[in-house]
Amino acid sequence: MNVATQAGGLQWNRLPSDAEIEQAVQELIRNSGGDISVNGETVDRRRFEVSRVVKFHTKNLAGKREPGTISGAHIFSSTQGTYGTAINSYSLVQNSQTGKFHFIGTRMGYRPSSLQQAYDDDVKGTQTGYNMAPGFAPPLDSASEESSSEAPGTGSSSEDEVPWEAIIGLIGAGGAAALGRKLFKKPKTTTKKTTSKKNEKEEKEEEEKVKYILNLNKENFQLAQNQPDVLEVVVYKITPKTQRKYPAAQIRIVSPEKALKVTPPQASGSVSAQLLLSGKPEKASFDLMVQASADGHEFQKSVRIQTQTKPRISIETIPAGKRSLRPDTYQVLTIQAQVLDEEGTSLPELTEQIVFKPQSDWIDLSEPVIDDEKIAINMGSTSPNPNNKTANMPGSVFLSLYMDDVPEGEPPLQNDLEIALLDCRIETEIEDATFPVSDEMSEITFDAWIENAGEEKGWNFSAEYRIGVDPADPLTMIDIEKQNETRVSVRLTGPLVSPGENESVISRTLAISAAQGDEEPIERHLTIMVSQEGLLIRHGVNKSGDLPFTANKPHESFIDFALNIYDPQSNQIIVDSEGLKDLQFELLSDDDKTLNLMSVLLPQFEFIDLLGNIPYGHYKFTTQAEIPGIGDIHSIKYKVSAPVVNHEKPELFEKIINVKVKTYGIGDEFPDWVKAYEECKYVLNNYMPAGDSKNKLYDILESQKMKLGVEGMVEMRNRIWKIAGELILAEGAEGYKLEEAWANLITTTLEWTEWAGDIAFNALTAYFTGGLGSTALGLTKSTMIDAIKMMYYEPNATAEDFWNLQKEKIMSVLMSQTKGRLLSIENIELIVGKNKPLAYAVYIATEFAYNLYQTNYSVWEAAKLTAQGLTEEMIMRKLTEKLHREYMNRQTGFASPKEFFEDFMKNTKTEMGKKVLSQKKLLEIMRDPEKVRTIKKWGSPELKEIFVRTRKSIYNVHDIKLKQAIAQKLGIPQHEVIIDEFRTPGADPNSVNTDRDYRVLRKVKTAEGKIEFHEVETQKWKEDSYDIFGELTGKPEGISNQEWAEKHQQRGTDRFDAEACSDYSDHVVNPKTGEVEILDANIKQVKKGNSRLISAEKTGEMYKNKVQNSIDNGTKPEAYAQLQKGIKTLEDVRKGYKSQNLDIPELDPKTQLAMNYAKQVSTQITSDADPHRVEKIEKTIKRVTGHDLKTLNEAIKNGFKDLKTFDKGVPSNS
Repeated sequence: MNVATQAGGLQWNRLPSDAEIEQAVQELIRNSGGDISVNGETVDRRRFEVSRVVKFHTKNLAGKREPGTISGAHIFSSTQGTYGTAINSYSLVQNSQTGKFHFIGTRMGYRPSSLQQAYDDDVKGTQTGYNMAPGFAPPLDSASEESSSEAPGTGSSSEDEVPWEAIIGLIGAGGAAALGRKLFKKPKTTTKKTTSKKNEKEEKEEEEKVKYILNLNKENFQLAQNQPDVLEVVVYKITPKTQRKYPAAQIRIVSPEKALKVTPPQASGSVSAQLLLSGKPEKASFDLMVQASADGHEFQKSVRIQTQTKPRISIETIPAGKRSLRPDTYQVLTIQAQVLDEEGTSLPELTEQIVFKPQSDWIDLSEPVIDDEKIAINMGSTSPNPNNKTANMPGSVFLSLYMDDVPEGEPPLQNDLEIALLDCRIETEIEDATFPVSDEMSEITFDAWIENAGEEKGWNFSAEYRIGVDPADPLTMIDIEKQNETRVSVRLTGPLVSPGENESVISRTLAISAAQGDEEPIERHLTIMVSQEGLLIRHGVNKSGDLPFTANKPHESFIDFALNIYDPQSNQIIVDSEGLKDLQFELLSDDDKTLNLMSVLLPQFEFIDLLGNIPYGHYKFTTQAEIPGIGDIHSIKYKVSAPVVNHEKPELFEKIINVKVKTYGIGDEFPDWVKAYEECKYVLNNYMPAGDSKNKLYDILESQKMKLGVEGMVEMRNRIWKIAGELILAEGAEGYKLEEAWANLITTTLEWTEWAGDIAFNALTAYFTGGLGSTALGLTKSTMIDAIKMMYYEPNATAEDFWNLQKEKIMSVLMSQTKGRLLSIENIELIVGKNKPLAYAVYIATEFAYNLYQTNYSVWEAAKLTAQGLTEEMIMRKLTEKLHREYMNRQTGFASPKEFFEDFMKNTKTEMGKKVLSQKKLLEIMRDPEKVRTIKKWGSPELKEIFVRTRKSIYNVHDIKLKQAIAQKLGIPQHEVIIDEFRTPGADPNSVNTDRDYRVLRKVKTAEGKIEFHEVETQKWKEDSYDIFGELTGKPEGISNQEWAEKHQQRGTDRFDAEACSDYSDHVVNPKTGEVEILDANIKQVKKGNSRLISAEKTGEMYKNKVQNSIDNGTKPEAYAQLQKGIKTLEDVRKGYKSQNLDIPELDPKTQLAMNYAKQVSTQITSDADPHRVEKIEKTIKRVTGHDLKTLNEAIKNGFKDLKTFDKGVPSNS
């Protein structure tokens, strides 16, 4: 519809509000025209822009006349299309009937070059033009209040009151939001922002500001008898944060005229009231009063009613009173009209002459028909632009009804029926929502409603999840609760699914639909996401979390991390940008092999930047050197942690990266190695005659080609060439091909370990930056050759075997000089310092052997790797650590228990009236379970008491400090932490315990008031425990806290420990006393024949681990003690099963025999003559049954595994 055709005047009866001006601007934009299409094809795409509104008034009349009569407003538009740009001007006019404001086109006297020029020129005109002034006119000097629009005291409120404002013309939710922005727009200021109490108070007062808007569709009505019209009233509550309809407001419409029926006369929040004049009114015009109250604040606004008493055209619509249509639907309004005289009597002959004239191309009409005394027609609405149905849709259209059979000189009868065109759409309180992944469901509730619903009722809402246009599995449960005809409450409860591994979010579309009957539904699309907290690797590793590369040169690659955390205030998952900048990379692979590899690679992770709209942390991974090898792969594991504290699940913020390093240089896939290998074969085949020497060299080449490497094979080739050259010069063309001639000259070449040792030594001296004396050089070279020889002549030997041979060279010196004293780092260093050449040779050769045996390095590369980073300080430090660890494994021997007990008592002293053992002697005994078992079996009561008391003094202090550390770490009171020391089920609680197994429990009170005790995982406290033990017992430098503690038989554990088993769980905490009580474990009932094992296989694994841990600690008698426990348990379980008539398999006879021998091993101190000493029984077992400790341990484990078929299963709470 062309805006220039709308009725209206340039002179207003009042000033428009900002909201009304904004509404007029939006109407202008909607009616601006769109793209031009011909036969469905767009031929001209257009873009429409508007300037800001220019307000002005007549200067010399300001304060003398009503402001609306001397004020005006302009706006300018720019329409840009394919064929140019048009600048147009518009003036704001007021509809005399409805009171609404809108813009109409006005002629411009010139052609501005741009939209900005048109605006600037008009602003300048209001400032410099004759009798013109900017802005709307001020109020009359004598006018203090409106004459009839507001009741006394209810107009503009004082600062202490909550203000009301009346706005004519429905503004909708969008208008309310725009109005809120204008009402509470903060002035610009250059003052520095502070956080003073005064500013905080002002901000709080700003948040508490509120305005109520009484919004009417119009304030003037012309009513004829029996011709209804609708008064729409809405109350909005506007604050700086929210702008929405206020359902708590009470609305009442009061009429002084009895002939006027108002239905309904009152409502809450909003009302559409029908005004029907059913008889002749007492006055031709009168006022209705619209009263509103909200939160104790009242307001009222008058509405003018003008009645028609001359002959007129009366109009009715069906459905009853409906004055709206939704275009391009199946909706139809039936319009019935008739001519009535002054008394309301129908005039059928004139009714037949009524003509229906549509005033818009959006109107569709049927043919009129006479229906009794009325004329009727059906009306629908469709868009004239089928390619863009909602483009330029007018807010309403007019259908004019004419009847021109009137007396001469009188105007024809006319009634313009306004029908609102409703672009109904779904609006929601949210655009998107995110559900965090957690153990509990979250809930989000929001309203959805039909915007621009008008009189449209009977909406049915539904919702579904989609991916694109296709239905998808739901992310949440969806509940829809109807509030009224056009509004529902939607509740989403979820999530129902979680993102996959290395997936941070799942996003789907929630399509909310609403339909009237069989009409095509309208839709609103929301984005719903399920996002999980945690640290995620987005790019840079493969699906297995590996970072692979070939170490043929310094390496560089990039890894991107995402870090999501839950924000309880917004109930959303947000990105922790600061945390992404501070990720920690902890090395998990701490074995010597990996540390040696890293000392060459020097890997490093470095933060670079945050990338993307949803930021990723961009990190660079670099290495500094190549790693030679045969293409084998070495793993370096890192734990990446985000700086998130006090979270219930810290593991969410940790990721494991496995850096996989592929070595380079030796093997079929490396050209240099292949060339050297092929050249060796070439000279052997083409220069050496057939015979024993050639065969031996071939064997050396094929068996040692990996260890010889490029350098070794080049040396072999050169040696053969040299011999060939010498023989040619000495023997001539045929002589050098004689096998006998070669046999004499090839001898040193066949002793390849010697010249390979030369190659290794040359590499060492080439890359070792430190200095070696002549004595050390000689010893080092010969010892390196020893390492190569051992590898060649003893193919099953390991680097550890080589170390065992070499350490004896130094240990004999150490043992003689310390005379049985406990070695410390300091005195080992002192003794080694006096024997540097020997120490250097042993250490360097041992490291060389490790690199040679445990890797696929050639002799040259193994020596090169040994030399890199080698310093005197490092040699001394690492060698003394090795020797101290070795010394701890060497126990002081005693000829008999008596000799041991005498030595024990010599090391006691009296403190506070009680005898205690010196800590040095105590720790020596704790490292040797054989000695502890000797005390347990043969010690006097006094001796046992001294040992237990002294050991307990360490445990007591350890437990106090550990409780403090755990309480502080978990943020709980110290009394809620329990250190629970436990023993083998059924063992005498008063006997001397060989080792100490302990765990940590936490006292917890449930919501029902029940006291429970929860086990705390070792990862939260074991490191602290071992650190405290090392501090209390004087742990030497160079040995880890864990190794020191476990050497002294201390084992912090939990239910996930390798030595834990469900069948042995027998510790329960009494909630009344807080004490740990020992109940019957399942294993005890199994042995009695009253139960079966929960897991026979895990029980066997438990005993196998106990034996292996003792072997690793260097305590073979203790290993046999654990083996005996496993044998006894297996026999008891089998006996219990047989008493239940279970058909269990028989044990292997040799295994049974070996078990019987093993039970005879003495695990206490014995004399050399004792027939039950470990060494003697071991020889017998091996000779008779073929078993050794390792194979017998495996056989006992399998003995348990054979009973697996009878398992009763793991209980749910285990």
